Amino acid sequence: TNQLLVLGSWQNENLWKYELDGSKKWSKFTCHDDDGHKICLPKIRSEFTYILSNDDRYIVTFGHMNDDILVYDLENKRMYKSKINCPIKNKLHAVVMQGCFDNNLLIYGYLKENEYETSLSFPMDLIELITMFYVTRYSSDYVHLFECHGNRHWK
Repeated sequence: TNQLLVLGSWQNENLWKYELDGSKKWSKFTCHDDDGHKICLPKIRSEFTYILSNDDRYIVTFGHMNDDILVYDLENKRMYKSKINCPIKNKLHAVVMQGCFDNNLLIYGYLKENEYETSLSFPMDLIELITMFYVTRYSSDYVHLFECHGNRHWK
């Protein structure tokens, strides 16, 4: 079904969904742990960032006031706390490159920027080859985290 999901905000521990087909009503999207117990979002979950997996099954959130990484399995309605934490407790942006057009822009922009610095010109055939290599090898494997008020980057 088509749904709009809204993650909790300041002091809100609920994940809300809006049915775009059928009822057209808001309801709580309830998550459970492996033992079947109901799980709520941690309180004070503001200014966090998130990504949606390439297969639209998982929402992964990266904390702000804490360094938690939470994974929401939308298909099985489960929530997991990752064993891995964010690199810092700070406001972050998260990005996953999802699609050939985004990958082409990323690689083409990077190479064009370097043309000015190095005076090298890259033929389109080489750019396409690099893009194919990047998409097959790296594109869906990494989440990129960027510090909002700094210049640090993690993948």
